[in-house]
Amino acid sequence: MKYLNTLQDRNGNDVWNKGNDGEGSGLDADLLGGKHASDFYQDGTVIMNTNPFGGKKLYINSINNALFRAESRFTVTVQILNSDNTVYSTPSPSALFNGSYDDSIQIPGGKKLVILIDFNGNFPGYPYGYVYISHYHIYHSASASMRTYSNYEPHGIGWHEYSFSDFIREGSSLIQKARNSAYLISKMEITINAPETTNAWVSEIDFQLDRPGSNEMPLLDKFKQNKMYNHIDMNSYKLLRVGVPTSSTDAVNKEYVDEKIPTKLSELKNDVGFTSNALIQTVSNIAPAGPVVGQVWIQTY
Repeated sequence: MKYLNTLQDRNGNDVWNKGNDGEGSGLDADLLGGKHASDFYQDGTVIMNTNPFGGKKLYINSINNALFRAESRFTVTVQILNSDNTVYSTPSPSALFNGSYDDSIQIPGGKKLVILIDFNGNFPGYPYGYVYISHYHIYHSASASMRTYSNYEPHGIGWHEYSFSDFIREGSSLIQKARNSAYLISKMEITINAPETTNAWVSEIDFQLDRPGSNEMPLLDKFKQNKMYNHIDMNSYKLLRVGVPTSSTDAVNKEYVDEKIPTKLSELKNDVGFTSNALIQTVSNIAPAGPVVGQVWIQTY
């Protein structure tokens, strides 16, 4: 043994002790399977902050999205404005609320996108939660803001303003978030500003509620009657629309589903359920002369 500033064995290696173990010691004592702690996920690490089918850290797209298909459920106005607030264009809002990362609205440099969502009354639930803006690839916005109109006196009736901050900014990924803390909101307005010289692409806007309930969520729910916002495709057999068939072809190929069935005998057009003479019918307030057994008389008043 040699007793110098450090304790060494006969081969000149330091003797491990509580003063020299851990990171930087050159030993494997601080490793697990040859890897440092920084190589592992820690408690509280966000592992997947997006739809697992959509890829990691690209965009938020959760089933807890109270703005899914917002353009079909609420009144949504979308405008791209010039720097003097004159209207540059009015793109369709559907790309922002359909859950697709690849659909987007492009905001030209120096302009801003203004999205106004009118809930046609107060938002049907507890509107506390974060609104997320997902950007496409490297086409990031310069800044974004949000305001909501509250009709709740304790929170202050009128507009409440919020700024977006970065939720994820990593490589080419940018997701921003802003939190609504007002109750009984009837409108939400989101403004997204493009950089001066480059375009910004917005892929998706999501509203993640703290307390999602059966009233405000558009997805299938066992506590309420459900409404589908997209076509039902069963191996190319589709139910496309619910309404009044516009032609005999529509009625035959079932492109439309009738919105009602006959409620009166006088509306029936065939003899299903009646006798062979059921198509021979009289609609009158006077009994037909010389009636034949099996014929139908529908008496009016």
